[in-house]
Amino acid sequence: MKCLSVFIFFLLLNFSNLLADESPLVRTPSLNNDGSKIAFSFQGDIWVVPSSGGTATRMTVHEGYEGNPKWSFDGKMIAFEGSRYGNNDIFIIPSEGGFPKRLTHHSSNDYLGGWSPDNKIVFTTKRDFNQIEWADEFYEVSSNGGTPYRILDAFGNMPSVSPDNKFIVFTRGECRNERENYVGPANKDLWLYNKKNKSYKKLTTFEGQDIFPVWGSAGTIFYLSAKSGRYNVYKMSIDENGNVTGESQITNYKDDGIRFLEASADGSTLVFERQADIFIIKTNGGSAQKINISVAADYKLDPYEFKTLSAGVTDYSISPNGKYTAFVSRGEVFVKENDKEKSRSVNISNSSYRDQQVSWLSDTSIVFVSDRDGQFDLYLVKSADKNQTNIFKTLKHELTRLTKTDVDESWPVISPDGKKIAFERERGKLFVADISPEGKLSNEKTLIDGWDTPANVSWSPDSKWLAYSIGDLYTNDEVYIHAADGSKEPINISMHPRFDANPVWSPDGKKLGFVSNRNNGNNDIWFVWLNKKDWEKTQQDWEDKDDDADKKKDKKDKDSSGVEPVIIDFENIHERLVQVTSLPGDESNLSISKDGETFYYSAVNPTEEGTDIYSIKWNKKDPAAITSGGEKPANFLTDKEGMFLYYTKSGGKLARIKLDGNKSENLSFSAKMKIEFAKEKEQMFEEGWRLLRDGFYDPDFHGQEWEA
Repeated sequence: MKCLSVFIFFLLLNFSNLLADESPLVRTPSLNNDGSKIAFSFQGDIWVVPSSGGTATRMTVHEGYEGNPKWSFDGKMIAFEGSRYGNNDIFIIPSEGGFPKRLTHHSSNDYLGGWSPDNKIVFTTKRDFNQIEWADEFYEVSSNGGTPYRILDAFGNMPSVSPDNKFIVFTRGECRNERENYVGPANKDLWLYNKKNKSYKKLTTFEGQDIFPVWGSAGTIFYLSAKSGRYNVYKMSIDENGNVTGESQITNYKDDGIRFLEASADGSTLVFERQADIFIIKTNGGSAQKINISVAADYKLDPYEFKTLSAGVTDYSISPNGKYTAFVSRGEVFVKENDKEKSRSVNISNSSYRDQQVSWLSDTSIVFVSDRDGQFDLYLVKSADKNQTNIFKTLKHELTRLTKTDVDESWPVISPDGKKIAFERERGKLFVADISPEGKLSNEKTLIDGWDTPANVSWSPDSKWLAYSIGDLYTNDEVYIHAADGSKEPINISMHPRFDANPVWSPDGKKLGFVSNRNNGNNDIWFVWLNKKDWEKTQQDWEDKDDDADKKKDKKDKDSSGVEPVIIDFENIHERLVQVTSLPGDESNLSISKDGETFYYSAVNPTEEGTDIYSIKWNKKDPAAITSGGEKPANFLTDKEGMFLYYTKSGGKLARIKLDGNKSENLSFSAKMKIEFAKEKEQMFEEGWRLLRDGFYDPDFHGQEWEA
């Protein structure tokens, strides 16, 4: 956690192919027997280059990732890890080139340790004790093939066999290598196994990290240790019984430490990774030398691809008129018609950035979030053709950036009247602003400025209140109602020490539903009566209510927009809670019918594997199954008229149910996009970098220059 440079390195791994033409970021270097050649991994393949540098030769080419090469003691073979068959297996290939040979065939991942002098290969894996041990088991397999077998009754990682075949040095400890400054009981130490008398001996006592042990000679072990505050190379001498007789520090880097270490079989040379380069150093003295490597090769895979998406929806929104759906798949925003017979979809964001979190401002414009200007901002997209304002039918789209701060804005939610927008800024800040039909924001108000970020923000039907869930200092989520104009403090309506979240307003403005696990530890559907008079009514009162009188009252109480004002009695509101469901397992994905009578939710299907959609009246009457087959529905939305219940199915496919008859239909889509892999990886790197910058627990980054 404390070495941020290591974090940056691992983010760069996915970014490495962008640098291929200049200075390739190579991984896991390994020296041959006399130290004259280096094998390494780049772009997921194995390469070899002279240890003096120069142009590298590609040894393998496969779409599976291949890495961690290790030379045999005689230099004739190279072993490596590869995911050619779905998980990490061990392969070998002649050092002069040829066809790889697969040595392991287990469904678990195998991690290469190295060779023994008798041409066996040591590796670690999780097979027999996966359910009870965190650390890996030690296995060995012949380079000629055959059945792998377990060689130690200990657990650990990074095994390395001594040149005289008497010892195996390895690490024990569960702390990640990346935690360079960690000190504690989970630290990695070096241990030695004596193959003759089958005994173990602990070699290091430093309470921090000791990793990557390799042999120089039969009596010399080199390894990385964070004793100096950074990973540096240390040398340890042992006698014929494995007793430590001396130790010294070989390198003395103070800014960025070393990430990986290997040695030649003759013990003359070490190779290691540091920053974005690899270095070699002679074991008999001298300074480390940077190796300049050139990779002159074509792309392993095409730099871009045209793809048609038919699943993978992560977010969507229904237009106010109910005719269109805006949805997000693979970081692009698309629009399609809500017609089961029509699948054509229009890409309206069309970028390699991460575009997400869609919300319709009107039937002709959409607000969404994108990081195309260096951080997440709010954008508006609409037709750029004055003669064709339909955002689906137009051939030209116009994009406008709505927020222009240097921090993240996200999760825009447009009010039902289309005049206000709620959104989040940075972490823990909730804002409300007026929004014009053109997307201009004004009259911005801060509703929340705290340590936790509100979730599932939703507007009341009259556009005057917000509901959301947010954590307290005991990390317990509660549901709140907040005046959108900031005139009142937020009111906790759930008031319980267990999880309460996902608030949903009933369209008639009488109830606020939510999910709670306050009973029996699983999630159930609850709601609160917003008006005390409704709560005080008996069942007979509801059955005897005069529909005509209610209609007249509704007409009288509606404001100029035709929307009935939501009346909330806040006094002791948390006492007016009603539990609607109490099924085995979790209920979630709540949606409420337009008249406020029926609650729709997902729950475990007792006869199928998965979940399905169910309905129930607010008074627990008329429970019914709407779908079957374990569709795993999620993300429920109803259109403005309350005619359809929209949802996503397993795999991110769109569907809807016509509530008059409960008939379901798939809303297939054909969404075409161009995937530019290099630009996508650049976006991923930048977002990951910002995520660590903004979310690291120490604002001063323990003295590290994060911006650099």
